[in-house]
Amino acid sequence: MFKPLNKNILLIFKKISSNASGIYLGSNNTNVFEVVSVGKEVLEVKVNDLVYVNESAIKSLVIDNKEYFIIEEKDIYMILED
Repeated sequence: MFKPLNKNILLIFKKISSNASGIYLGSNNTNVFEVVSVGKEVLEVKVNDLVYVNESAIKSLVIDNKEYFIIEEKDIYMILED
């Protein structure tokens, strides 16, 4: 797996319709991502967290024919908790 540097976070798109509490999130939640890997300087986000992000700050990249996204920790708005 790949390890982002500094405060960068590697994400994959996560399509969800509701969280564990049953709150409907709608079908247009294109800004919900799952954390795949984090850099050494990331403080609040961990692998497997679901996060809402600033979509304009995302950088897309393709690794082994799979689309990933990279973002800095400061561009994550919140973590989706159960």
